[in-house]
Amino acid sequence: MPLNAFARRSLCGTPGGGGRGGGTTLCRLGSSDLAVFEQVFVEEHYNSTHLPDTAETIFDLGANIGASTSWLAERYPTARVVAVEPDSRNFWMLRRNTEHYGTRVIPVKGGVWSHPTRLDLRPGHDSKPWSIRVVEDPTGPLEAYSIDELMTRHACERIDILKMDIERAEEVVLSHCDKWIASVGVLLVEFHSERGLRRAADVLDRYMTRRDDIGETSVFTAR
Repeated sequence: MPLNAFARRSLCGTPGGGGRGGGTTLCRLGSSDLAVFEQVFVEEHYNSTHLPDTAETIFDLGANIGASTSWLAERYPTARVVAVEPDSRNFWMLRRNTEHYGTRVIPVKGGVWSHPTRLDLRPGHDSKPWSIRVVEDPTGPLEAYSIDELMTRHACERIDILKMDIERAEEVVLSHCDKWIASVGVLLVEFHSERGLRRAADVLDRYMTRRDDIGETSVFTAR
């Protein structure tokens, strides 16, 4: 698919955010990439006033083409970002869009689940790359990681910011988060159904406070 390079993008920061600058984000013409770009850099769905001033470790789960990864990496210029994406086409774009960060951004090809398993990819509600969903399948082609497994693999004791946009898998992941949720400072999550929100609420309420909503993103902070 043809690529279109968005010229310089700039980040509108908040006091103490750091890492101002610009870059180039490659998007595929005729795809949902432009909508992703707009959500991240124009509508600023992750620019919450409840974000910390500094961060060392960030997890971007459902990193898509790397727009959110880039936004977070530039806002926190000393942070390490683990960016997980299941779709092969999106993952290629993720690597292209974040390679200039060097070892500070760690792209991981795979899915996220409540436990290590295998997954299968299914088309989303609109059949676009940003809405790929995953279902557990022991014979599936995709490796899936639990969050505590990712923390161990990447030697993380704490996740300062956890961004999660994983197309309904958040229902499973957040319903079984007792092992790791106390290690998270700020959670930025997109719920794709009311059922997902209800399933997660009982567990999240024991550890976090829901602060606000920006676009489709709900913001929680540790208690």
